[in-house]
Amino acid sequence: MKELLLKKKPFANKVYNNISAKDYQALEDASLFEVINTFSKFPRKEKVLPLIRKKALAERLNIFYSDLNRLESLFSPYLIKSKEEESGYDIEVQFRGNKDKELYGSRIISWVFYSGESSISIFEEKKKLTWNYGDPVKFEMRFAADTNISPYKEKQNPFYRASGKTSVFKFSGNWSLFDMINMHKIAEDPKTIGEVLKFEFPVQIFDEMNSKS
Repeated sequence: MKELLLKKKPFANKVYNNISAKDYQALEDASLFEVINTFSKFPRKEKVLPLIRKKALAERLNIFYSDLNRLESLFSPYLIKSKEEESGYDIEVQFRGNKDKELYGSRIISWVFYSGESSISIFEEKKKLTWNYGDPVKFEMRFAADTNISPYKEKQNPFYRASGKTSVFKFSGNWSLFDMINMHKIAEDPKTIGEVLKFEFPVQIFDEMNSKS
């Protein structure tokens, strides 16, 4: 699997490879067929372990299959045959999960997450929507019109743009949701459920000196 998919999105994970946003964008997307085909090539653990006599090798295989099972679970909507025509992920978005670590977050009046043609905002009670393979995802944050803070452009990040008072993080690849997670996931915390993402961008602070920070 390493040789087949590791250098393609969404498997080239920033958390492990420390890849830049530009380099990540340049990577080729793994096709849905490649993902399904790759998982189908591995024999079941129950058939392999009885053939291994060395304890150290058996332990390594157990770790490998444990990791493989986690990946199979992650991609299960596409690996498990279903009677339904469409497969996808039901996701729930929780905005501002770490307010104590925010900088100028209180100046932002609009927080909206988009998946395909659907969207949810911080003010909606229902925070769930569906993502399907091929759907683009986007996260928009808009500062209040009367605040002296505006988002600033960042040329090094092709997934980010700033326009007026709005900052936008957009991923358009076939695995867009996974790409967003790869680029913005922070270290796992056993106290949290799901993935915790961190979005950072430069801002301009307008005052008498018209300085920026």
